[in-house]
Amino acid sequence: MSEPEVHRDEATRSSHARDFGGIVTATPAGVARPETIDDVLTLMKWALARGLTVTPRGGGQSQSGQSLSEGGIVMAMEGMRRLEVDLVRGRARCGPGVRLRELLAYCTPAGWSPPVVPLNLDLTVGGVLSAGGVGSSSHGCGPAIEHIESVVVVTGEGERVEATPQHNRALFDAVLGGAGRCAVLCEATFILRRAQPSVRTYSLLFADFAEALEAQRRLTEARCTHLEGFATSAMMGTRTTPGGSRRAFARWFHGIHVSFEYAGSSAPELPAELPGSPEVVATDDDDLLGHAARYDLRFQAMRATGADRQLHPWFEALIPLEAATALIPELLQSQPPWLGDGHRETLFADRRTRPFFATPGGPAIAFTILPLGVPEALREPTLQWLTALDRRVHELGGKRYLSGWLPDRSPPRWRAHFGESFDSWQACKRRFDPRGCLSSRMFAALDAEPE
Repeated sequence: MSEPEVHRDEATRSSHARDFGGIVTATPAGVARPETIDDVLTLMKWALARGLTVTPRGGGQSQSGQSLSEGGIVMAMEGMRRLEVDLVRGRARCGPGVRLRELLAYCTPAGWSPPVVPLNLDLTVGGVLSAGGVGSSSHGCGPAIEHIESVVVVTGEGERVEATPQHNRALFDAVLGGAGRCAVLCEATFILRRAQPSVRTYSLLFADFAEALEAQRRLTEARCTHLEGFATSAMMGTRTTPGGSRRAFARWFHGIHVSFEYAGSSAPELPAELPGSPEVVATDDDDLLGHAARYDLRFQAMRATGADRQLHPWFEALIPLEAATALIPELLQSQPPWLGDGHRETLFADRRTRPFFATPGGPAIAFTILPLGVPEALREPTLQWLTALDRRVHELGGKRYLSGWLPDRSPPRWRAHFGESFDSWQACKRRFDPRGCLSSRMFAALDAEPE
């Protein structure tokens, strides 16, 4: 058996002991950097022969330890960047290390785009498809994993397999939205959509959350291309609480960014009537790639200020629409002020055919709290508040999006999260990774539970 190159120096191991969240840490025994599927096969067989665990890692953007290994081998996938685009059929075959920015740069000049693109274009294909993939078109298109034609994987048993919805369906389902527990994604073929070259975006502001939600529904019916609801605050100072202390408080407003793609010189207009008579704060025109990269400034600011090195317990959830209508205004009033604003609150289309992408079932709101960074000194009060929010959302039938920070990663919570799909998910683990070679900190408690 050929020996894979595994880097065991302290600097490399330390650089892979933390993920973007910064809350969970784990130091691997070594780091491998495969560039081909054959490299992945070699590494898996080598690890299996030695009883070592392997943890796939894309850009390390996880927040609950999905890309972290305690004492095993981290398989850093960023070198697997093969990209082939069929501009006739509208298909893109991508390695797991391909970043969405690279895929868009190749596709958009020819009038194609992935149906769903997350806001951070530096996410890798492998990481996005492991979690599911949610973006500003998910109000109509659902998650990114619903637009994959085929995958090529290496199972936990060290076997290379190609899977589609018609062939090896169980493995296809286990990989897409399955959080990397059963097989290593080595290639994925996207079904692209035809896209127009220009994008007109209207920025709307509402004083009432219910009116903003109704406007989102009408804009969805008007077949907008992109839709983002968000909450923004005007800080009003401090006031006395029932306990006698003072705390900051704010007036919250609710905004919508709604975008329409178009060609030529005539941009689409807003529907004639929207509830609440919202203020049109701005109107912006951009090309397809410029619009997709609209959040680059936010991530650049995080790097420039050092916020990218702080904690990122991002809260991402799908909440039943009826429950969200009452919950979101309430929680905005109670949140710690240092978590900022700009929280996303957008309609989500439940078009689930992949069984391991958990949704509430029925109409839902994709709700996210994405602070630029949380200082270490505020770790405990932040996590306490988010833990209480997580519990509340769970009680209301919501489902967490697995890229965010998960305070409860116990076996009972995983069973509740996957619901009726849990036993099938566990069966896939036993079938495709019977020796438990694929492991991560995120599933440490579940993997340690006896059968």
